[in-house]
Amino acid sequence: MESSAYPMLFSPIKVGTTEVKNRVFMPPVSTNLADHGYVTDDLVDHYRARAKGGVGLIITEVVTVEPTYTYLPGDMCCYDDTFIPWLGKARRRRARVRLQDHAAALSPRLHGL
Repeated sequence: MESSAYPMLFSPIKVGTTEVKNRVFMPPVSTNLADHGYVTDDLVDHYRARAKGGVGLIITEVVTVEPTYTYLPGDMCCYDDTFIPWLGKARRRRARVRLQDHAAALSPRLHGL
């Protein structure tokens, strides 16, 4: 796909305060690559591959915010402090750097609100 044929598609856009490099968005798709709520390297690699492919904004699969509404064991969770380590600096920095290598923005799909 040539950018000159679709100039708006490949132009930057601001979503809230986030500048997205283009208008190619990836909708949420369940991969079941998390490990009972915890982010895995395979899951980070999955999103990195999409960023490398040129996606401007990745909307993650389900991130469960309330244990009653846990969807699948392979979904990410953030409903209590046991999930904080994967949100910690080292893991967050690693995921962010790996996605930012390709300038992709990331937005979680919250479930159970």
